[in-house]
Amino acid sequence: MEDSINVFFERARSLTLEQVVSHKHCDLGKWIYAEGIDKYSNLPSMKELEDVHKTFHATIRNVLEYKNAGQIEEAEKEYEIMKEISEIIVQLLTLLEQEYQSH
Repeated sequence: MEDSINVFFERARSLTLEQVVSHKHCDLGKWIYAEGIDKYSNLPSMKELEDVHKTFHATIRNVLEYKNAGQIEEAEKEYEIMKEISEIIVQLLTLLEQEYQSH
């Protein structure tokens, strides 16, 4: 597991801290608060996507804080939660597309 979290931190280095911890400054956040809300706000999964996305970034912040404090076991637990939330985000994007097409 430690290898996975190390890969995460290596990839995160190419992003700004703001992109990593802010739900509004990553690519998905920029899409949500520009095109996404304007186009899909009437669909049920859009609000859920926004909320889950915020939670995702809060969890990333937890991972970073634990790692920086040397609390590796806690960082790894939060990292696992982050991976689960990431899967939920993919599912919500798929659902959003389905809702849009049937709307």
